[in-house]
Amino acid sequence: MYVSRLFSGLEEGIERGEWSPEGVPTVYKLIEGILQSQHELFLTFTIKNIQKKWKGKRNLTIKIKDKKTSIIILPFVDRLPNLFLKYASYINELNHLRMIWKIYKKNKPDIVYFDRSNVYCAAFFAYFLSVKVVWRVMGVPNSMKKILTHNNFFSLITRLAYKAPFSMALCTEDGSGGYYWMNQALSSKTQKIMMMNGVDFDGYKSIDIKKSIPQNSIKILFVSRLVDDKGCLEFMSAFIKALDLSQKNLFAIIVGDGNLGKQMKKMALDFGIENKVLFVGSVSHKISKGFQHYCDIYASLNQMCNITNANIEAMSSGICMMVPNSRPKEGIDVYLDKLMPKDSIYRYGSTNNIENITNAIIYLSNHTAERKERSEKIQLIAKQNIPTWKKRISNEIKMLESLVEH
Repeated sequence: MYVSRLFSGLEEGIERGEWSPEGVPTVYKLIEGILQSQHELFLTFTIKNIQKKWKGKRNLTIKIKDKKTSIIILPFVDRLPNLFLKYASYINELNHLRMIWKIYKKNKPDIVYFDRSNVYCAAFFAYFLSVKVVWRVMGVPNSMKKILTHNNFFSLITRLAYKAPFSMALCTEDGSGGYYWMNQALSSKTQKIMMMNGVDFDGYKSIDIKKSIPQNSIKILFVSRLVDDKGCLEFMSAFIKALDLSQKNLFAIIVGDGNLGKQMKKMALDFGIENKVLFVGSVSHKISKGFQHYCDIYASLNQMCNITNANIEAMSSGICMMVPNSRPKEGIDVYLDKLMPKDSIYRYGSTNNIENITNAIIYLSNHTAERKERSEKIQLIAKQNIPTWKKRISNEIKMLESLVEH
């Protein structure tokens, strides 16, 4: 039984009664992998956001990889008297728990697999039911780290949920310090496993850029959701400064959408560099890889972690990359240091240091041979160490199978 919040990358297709996932490969590839095995899967998606109004059916059957499966959607219950509106999230959790309990009693699965946002239901099952409970964490954001030190009611309840005797906790090795966090937050009885995401070493789609980009320009690629903690504004500031200081013809290509997009475009206009920046919005996986093959430098300014899906794809494409230094005391990007030595990915220091980022852009743009050497090392290491998605999902299913056997 698989219980996850309804990600936006899944919502639109499911609302139409179709399986057309975008993003969150960790989620949809596991679902597809289990359905292609001999195992039976019961899918439940929960809606945690009061702003998200579910318009589709609550119970539906859709075809996934030539197999029909039923999906149950548990919406956010917002029809509450005004007196109880401030407690809506807590009431919603209790309602979801009641419904998930019913689904469990009906199907009696061997394993109940919960994602991060359903931790309270996961904790209830682990504390009170004799079933194998797996809790899945796709990286550890700062909000989860702060819960360990705050003493308000929400943090105390959440810490109690973290300490539940889960049979297994799986955390994505994305560089966010998941191993360090799990050792602090989870029960000593819980089996803790880190798993790096996979990559598809397949082809890419050639890009068709309508905007004129000079052939002799050094193209810097920035791929991210354009939101806080991704270094979006810092990248724009550094690129603007690099344009002013560098003798090279620099050009930035920005892939992604988000609430900072308008501000980034305004910065380009205000500094008169709109002809030096191309905003392409969200694109498909293969088009994104096309940009990685087209560009010269890949800049990552993610403040939380730098083994993201986008960065893993960049590694597999063999583009010269620049990333911030690791932060060992916080466990941030420690694994990236082990995976990619200093002579592969270029480290520029802190994401808050605009001067260092500017200097990194200028330095890499000036050293063509070094870019080529770093690119080749990055791609070789990626091929040797990063699993394909097929192998990655197969390993996770084997772990779940071994959990039942023991």
